[in-house]
Amino acid sequence: MIRFFISLAITFFFIFLPSDSNTAAWTQVAGEGQLIFNFSGYSSSAYYDENSSSNSSSIKFTKFEINPFFEFGITENLTVGINPTIQNWNFEKEVATDIIYDFRQCGVFNGIEGSNVNAFMMDAEIFARQKIYSNDNFVFSLQPLVKLPCVLYSNGVFIIAEDTVDFEIRALGGYGFKWEPDISLEGVKIPFAGQYHFINTELAYRKRNEQFSDQIRFDATIGMRPRKDYLILGQLFSTFSTEDEPIRGFFGNEGLFVEKDDYYSVKLQTSLVKQMTNSTAIQFGVFKEVLGKNAGDGIGATVSLWYSF
Repeated sequence: MIRFFISLAITFFFIFLPSDSNTAAWTQVAGEGQLIFNFSGYSSSAYYDENSSSNSSSIKFTKFEINPFFEFGITENLTVGINPTIQNWNFEKEVATDIIYDFRQCGVFNGIEGSNVNAFMMDAEIFARQKIYSNDNFVFSLQPLVKLPCVLYSNGVFIIAEDTVDFEIRALGGYGFKWEPDISLEGVKIPFAGQYHFINTELAYRKRNEQFSDQIRFDATIGMRPRKDYLILGQLFSTFSTEDEPIRGFFGNEGLFVEKDDYYSVKLQTSLVKQMTNSTAIQFGVFKEVLGKNAGDGIGATVSLWYSF
């Protein structure tokens, strides 16, 4: 019976891996834009349970993702973009009869079966970011977003999950500054002094299909330049369900068991961006979930290629 509950719990613990946006509060210059190719890998054989405690799992989950992010300035105050993703999921299960379900990201109720399972997921988000207010250092923007239906390929079958159309409104605030300390050390260069840095925070509400819990998302980024051509990023990504929405119920040996869409996940990421030319840069980063409830507990790495035009 314990293994039965574990197999169903994977519905919550591993499939839901929040997709992290590359946006910030600033808009692009009219007629200019950027293209960022993100490549990432993630592995987890542990999960946060309903008491937010980390536990090992009988299922090892790995994910590889390609995420080409594009945005373009329509006017000085309006930027539009698209954020598609292609993910490869792999599940190594000790018991082949364990069935994995997904509803948090792709919303598909068809079970994924087998002892070593590969599946592909594809979806895309379309957004528009409108600058509301700005001065020399601060900018505030609003960004509506629509997540298109996702497509899942598993066991030789393509499934379009029409119940995964999400709507989101996001408030973004960014503050840029140049650090020029008052102190002066003869012959000693103070790290990060004389360079431009920034802080960006984002708060979003995502409306999901009525059978799924809505989400509140809070993201934050600190960007510090040790010198002109290097940028160090520290980032926090978090997602919280707004309620414990019941997803499905069924009878087991101990009576009625109800799956609930009740979770949160907090992830930290640190990365280094190297400016290669005026229009290109490369980013290397690592990330890990540090807090959670009914969510995965894993670690991953990312490489991104930036191109501005």
